[in-house]
Amino acid sequence: MSTHLLLLMYTAAGAIIFTVIALLSILSYVGFRSRIPLASLPLQVVMDITKHHKTVYVVALITLLLQASLSVYGAAMLVQGIYVSVGVSSGGTRSPLSLRMAPKSMV
Repeated sequence: MSTHLLLLMYTAAGAIIFTVIALLSILSYVGFRSRIPLASLPLQVVMDITKHHKTVYVVALITLLLQASLSVYGAAMLVQGIYVSVGVSSGGTRSPLSLRMAPKSMV
């Protein structure tokens, strides 16, 4: 198959999935539209609480920074794990350990 045909197939598959998700979103909006006023009441209660307790913002900021740092750490460990399992050394070549562990057909 040509590259153009493969690209067209992947684009069509993505368009079909996006269309299904869009239709589900439209159908769910019709069902949830009547519940929007009910959702505004808890939001108003939360806003009233944060007016009196400003430390909520401090806790939210600290938690946000902690979550972001753990996400970066997790991504770095994932990349490092992939590099170790594939056996790429810092020079971009396969390390001797991975060459010894690889099946003879891969070497």
